[in-house]
Amino acid sequence: MLDMSNNKLKEVPAELSECPKLKELNLKGNKFSDRRFGKLVEQCATKSVMEYLSNNLKKERAKNPDKKGKAKSKEKKKKGQKADDDDVEFLTDSIDVLHFDDDDGLVVSITPAVLSVRPYIVCCIVKNLDLQKTANSFKQFITLQTKLHDTLCNKRQAATIATHDLSSVKGPLKFDAQFPPLLMIVPLSKQKEVSGETLVDDLMKEAEQIRREKKRNAVSGIHKYLDLLKDKTQYPCLIDSAGTVISFPPITNSNNTKISKETSSILIEVTSSTSLDVCKKVCDELLVKMLEMGLGKDSADEASPSAGQKTLTVEQVKVTDEEGNLRVVYPSRTDLSAVSNPGITVNRNYE
Repeated sequence: MLDMSNNKLKEVPAELSECPKLKELNLKGNKFSDRRFGKLVEQCATKSVMEYLSNNLKKERAKNPDKKGKAKSKEKKKKGQKADDDDVEFLTDSIDVLHFDDDDGLVVSITPAVLSVRPYIVCCIVKNLDLQKTANSFKQFITLQTKLHDTLCNKRQAATIATHDLSSVKGPLKFDAQFPPLLMIVPLSKQKEVSGETLVDDLMKEAEQIRREKKRNAVSGIHKYLDLLKDKTQYPCLIDSAGTVISFPPITNSNNTKISKETSSILIEVTSSTSLDVCKKVCDELLVKMLEMGLGKDSADEASPSAGQKTLTVEQVKVTDEEGNLRVVYPSRTDLSAVSNPGITVNRNYE
């Protein structure tokens, strides 16, 4: 650990990023001349700070290739001078939002039946993912969803997240509500199709058996969400164009669209019985955390000043009623506006 907090530092050498054994760096409490870096230091973890310094170093070396890796010292900026916009572009990771494609864009229609059961849903597509970037990337992504379910989603009472392998999704989709005996799904990690009624009954029996064996009332895993379906005469479900149920919130996804380490594009679905706003907040947080985890695409050119930058490519998905009237498009111009990480820029690639 290197602790230089609460000093009078104005700058930090970018070469500090080349210390692989430095796992913890504390620079808080210093008034840096680079205000963006100062915010990053105060709000973000060591990893983000080191990546920022690394990007600075690569940019300096790209401008001075004859220095053989030695960074050119920066001239002090005049008081009040703002950082060049190009610098910001080089030094931040980004979420690139692609506008809805009128020809090939994915549409989700909501039926009247689901409005009284679970009326809120937002979806988006994330492309160019690398879930094999590290040995733990895939596991960390699954863990991220679990953490969000326990925190921001309030144990799935506020909202439920589902992720699907886009290559297995047949659009357009329909968000509907069906009677339990008629809802048929292949649950996650299963091979056999069962009805919603059978699935819930089996899970309740399993939960009761666990309570008896462990001699306690609390249960874990999927069993703890069964009470959310109490007194429901119909169950919400997301259905593809072939009539196959790919999601049964808040209980399970379908094994047919299960993501894997090889998945490169995913459909994110967030549903709620509470509000549309909570769906958007959950999706915002999921996208930001995915980028912070390093799941975005790296710069292709390792020799470029932007090498090491990560970009998460997000495509809009429209949600309409059965007549085609727009209910919500995500991410819209107002979504992702509350991103607090100064190391992340949101680019909206609209016409």
